[in-house]
Amino acid sequence: MPDAFTGFLAAPSVTSFLRLRDEVLAQPEFEFASDRLEEVLELVEAGQFAAVADKVAELMPDWLLSPRLHLIAARAAEQLGDADRAQFEHDVARACLQGLRDSGVGSRASPYQVTHISDEYDLLTMLGKEFASQRQTSGTDGTFDVITCQDDSEVWFDITAGAVPPRSRDPLAA
Repeated sequence: MPDAFTGFLAAPSVTSFLRLRDEVLAQPEFEFASDRLEEVLELVEAGQFAAVADKVAELMPDWLLSPRLHLIAARAAEQLGDADRAQFEHDVARACLQGLRDSGVGSRASPYQVTHISDEYDLLTMLGKEFASQRQTSGTDGTFDVITCQDDSEVWFDITAGAVPPRSRDPLAA
């Protein structure tokens, strides 16, 4: 995965973003619905900025493509006076947002490809959209979060990677 990450940072594109996303999703410990980002936020809120870098490292590779995680890490680095690290984290966040934005157009036919739910809200902010409501829908083409915005537009996100497979109707099926 280091090669894919280095390639993505060197030349952020939809191709390099999706290649890296596929590698992240393929990790056996990957948890789409993880709420571990909260642990990093708690450290920042408690002013424990020096502990943030270790916690960020602990969350890898699951959260590698999370713009929010990298922005939080940048804020912690700024608080510690580490301008180089802060700039690096800002650059990674920017590349992640660009990859998310370029991964689709936000329609059912071409939804944005997220790695975690927080990515949806980060991208909405980037697009200047305001959340109004959210629903989930599934079909043969995948599982999607559909966010209706204040301007009545809909933005579609592919969350198939985090979808729980439906239970079998056969009580004898394992």
